[in-house]
Amino acid sequence: MVDENITKEELVIAAWLHDVGKFAQRADIQELYGSKLEGRYCRTTKDGRFTHQHVVYTEGFLNKYKDVLPDNINFEHIKTLAASHHNPSSYFEWIISQADCLSSGSDRCNILGIAECENENQFDEEKEKLRFYEKPMIHILSTLHLDGRAEPEKAFCKMSELEEDSVIPVEKCKTSKEEYKALWEKFVKDFQKLQGLNYDEFLLSLNSLLERYWWCIPSATNSDADISLYQHTKTTAAFAAALYEYHKEENSENELSLRTDGKKFLFINGDISGIQNYIFDLKTSSDNAKLLRAKSFQLWALSEIISQYITRQFGVTYANIMTSAGGKFIILLPNTQKAKKRLEELQLEIEEYFLNEFAGKLTFIVSDGTVASYKDLQKENVISLINKIGDDGDIAKSRKMQKVLKKCGAVLETQYENLQKFGECPKCGIFAARSVEGSDDERQCKSCEKLIEIGGKLVKSAKLVLKSEKLLHFGDMIKLYEWDEDVKFYYSVNDFKPKFPLVTLPYIAPKTENDELLTFEDIANLSKGNKKLAMFKADVDNLGLIFSQSLGERMSFSRYADLSHQLHYFFSGFYSWFVKNKTDQFGEFYKDKIYTVFSGGDDLCVLGTWESVLQFALDFQKELKMFTNNNPSVTISGGIALVNSKLPVRNIADEAEKNLERSKNHIGKNAVTVFGATVSWTEYEKYLSDGKYFAELMRKNELSTGVIYKFIDFANRAEKTLGDKDKIADVSELVNTKDRIWKSNMIYVLARNVKNDELKKRLLAYGENPQEMVKSRIAVSYALYMNRHL
Repeated sequence: MVDENITKEELVIAAWLHDVGKFAQRADIQELYGSKLEGRYCRTTKDGRFTHQHVVYTEGFLNKYKDVLPDNINFEHIKTLAASHHNPSSYFEWIISQADCLSSGSDRCNILGIAECENENQFDEEKEKLRFYEKPMIHILSTLHLDGRAEPEKAFCKMSELEEDSVIPVEKCKTSKEEYKALWEKFVKDFQKLQGLNYDEFLLSLNSLLERYWWCIPSATNSDADISLYQHTKTTAAFAAALYEYHKEENSENELSLRTDGKKFLFINGDISGIQNYIFDLKTSSDNAKLLRAKSFQLWALSEIISQYITRQFGVTYANIMTSAGGKFIILLPNTQKAKKRLEELQLEIEEYFLNEFAGKLTFIVSDGTVASYKDLQKENVISLINKIGDDGDIAKSRKMQKVLKKCGAVLETQYENLQKFGECPKCGIFAARSVEGSDDERQCKSCEKLIEIGGKLVKSAKLVLKSEKLLHFGDMIKLYEWDEDVKFYYSVNDFKPKFPLVTLPYIAPKTENDELLTFEDIANLSKGNKKLAMFKADVDNLGLIFSQSLGERMSFSRYADLSHQLHYFFSGFYSWFVKNKTDQFGEFYKDKIYTVFSGGDDLCVLGTWESVLQFALDFQKELKMFTNNNPSVTISGGIALVNSKLPVRNIADEAEKNLERSKNHIGKNAVTVFGATVSWTEYEKYLSDGKYFAELMRKNELSTGVIYKFIDFANRAEKTLGDKDKIADVSELVNTKDRIWKSNMIYVLARNVKNDELKKRLLAYGENPQEMVKSRIAVSYALYMNRHL
């Protein structure tokens, strides 16, 4: 019989906190131990010992801090459910036990039975030479391995809060009870501040709290300890909610049905389509800085709101958003007929919303869903499942907007009439314009007006309110506040506050002393030498292979989610810290020179003074290497475009994207393209160093502008001798004599004009071959740009 008094809310909270005892036990918090109910919560070995004693610490924790839990929640239910997952004796206890198994992908359990987790007190010390609390969390990025790449070297997470540069791993590490205890004390202090929140608020804030303190704690220490306690508990809560809804809908709330395999789960793929065109297609230069950051923020916010809206529709929780980054998400739902019917309705509803809000310029794809059983979630099958989820997302993309176009037709009559009557908005070219209040000649649409307002507020905002109960006009679903404004419950922006969920937004931009956003022309004028802007676009190489192959037989949904989470944090939270605290080659903070267009998921785009952007590209690539412990399977490629500040943003982005594609086509990728040359990052560092050296000599009048121009000409002529060998059988027949003798001309120029032996040596090395000469364009162009005033 099912205990009808137990609620889904109690089950979900119990799932979130079922392993809090692991943290307490490793910290040796004796005050939480001493239960007389070991036999109830633990199992007994053949020699009479109790196993899985962390559950007793879980009981002790919940006993001590029960007042923190939301009102209208039965504490006794939560305590019993959370502490019984290794020795379940009732239907709801079995749900958490099964969810615990599913989360680990059966790495440490019998998927249709009771989890066979480690006995923490009897850890294999002889084999590992470590006690269970001494084994550190393995940094998952340091373990990824692609075929054909060198084996990676494992690195470890530091025992610290998730903030600033804490995600950078260390090569050697052994944790201690003292470190666990220090982190525990901070966690408990902040946990107590959740008191007074309602259920929904509590879960959002709890997620941020556990992410902050549990990200570096291994869920298990008897095997590869590369799944964080945070990710394991989050995924456990997701499976628990899905199982609850499935068996309730199927009227099969009993242990036998729960432990019987079947297609109980539905994974849906969500994806915003048209991001690049939407962000960069700005028709005028007016308000570009505000519009660009507002659109980037809007895409993040829409993805967050819609994913939460979907979970509400199916009765699951925030934990069921398994991954969310870069405008994409995967959500776990119960696979019931009711859910499938609601999903069809939801697809149409979301398509209709985007058609009305964005007139087809931006669309949102929700897949039909991929069904899965217990067996599909075992580690030997989960890669196939994840690939199938991705394939279903691709199929959904090929059918985007079909439901709404079938219902509404391809002509938006109201918009057409308004466009005919009022003309198009000069800023977006999508909606009808209207006069701007206080201006006789300026016109813009309501959407752009709201985005410009948001773009200005983002610079100053520290509190964010998101409304996901229903889909409204974007401006009605978000609200930004400064610190001194009073708001009851909000997302704290880039600054952890224990009682509130944290959101890391990377939208850093140069501003005035009055906190006003600098225009792109203002930023260009901050450049050294030539007053140019540069845009750097980059993303992680081979991302599909990394997610589908690099974990091999170790793959589980928790590992998949942890990998996504770690990468996203690097490109959002760590990125924000890096830009705010690091300086360029002139000792000037990046935050004062670089404007963030977007960063998150696995990619980024920044715009700033040309010399800072060139240095930033190298510095950020080095940080990624540190983040992965120099893992050769995880690399990044980028493209840099140098432009006039008055050039439309879409043209700047097009140029940067072309250069990024050139880097992606480079053998082995892991490259950057700038000044018409594609080089490896190691080469880029060398040419950038040479460029700084040449620039300094030019400043001292020891290297003439004429020689620099000559070397740019030599690079251009050498490039012609290379030609396009894919299209031309014999390049030499199409190259004139002047281009062929570029090297002898170079030697002559050096003999006549360069007396400095070190300088001559560096320049002469460029003549080794045509490819090297072409690459030298980076160094000499840098020097020329730096001394444009000469």
